[in-house]
Amino acid sequence: MALRNCNNCGTLFNAQNSGVRLCTQCEKKEQARFDRVKAYIKENPGATALQIIKDTNVERKELYDWVRTGRIDVAGMDGLGLPCEGCGTPISSGRLCTECAIRMQQEARRALGGGRPADRSRPRKEAERRDKPGFHVHDSVVRRRRGD
Repeated sequence: MALRNCNNCGTLFNAQNSGVRLCTQCEKKEQARFDRVKAYIKENPGATALQIIKDTNVERKELYDWVRTGRIDVAGMDGLGLPCEGCGTPISSGRLCTECAIRMQQEARRALGGGRPADRSRPRKEAERRDKPGFHVHDSVVRRRRGD
């Protein structure tokens, strides 16, 4: 447990775990807003994001955060206007559109050297591994058992 400041009101509170960002009062208020939005979407399945924001008095950022984290499913909701963080095209969930997610994954693979398959034509011999400089956990366990 750790003392933290509430991200909403700034009061000091005792957080149960590292993921807790709001005090209990603000958490209850947020849950009430979330329940209000969830009920509104259930009653008005074709509502746009602007209608939801206007009729439920929640902030746009808060609604988008719920969509991004998956708390609200927006399948079939028109006019959400949630932009991809990579290119800005409208998306229905998450942070990136499919194209940007694929591009980012490919760039990460290239940067980490995962673009080329490893050469597995012949296995390395045990002697080659021992001659290579470096520290191996197996070696330290053997030395400890021998008393070196």
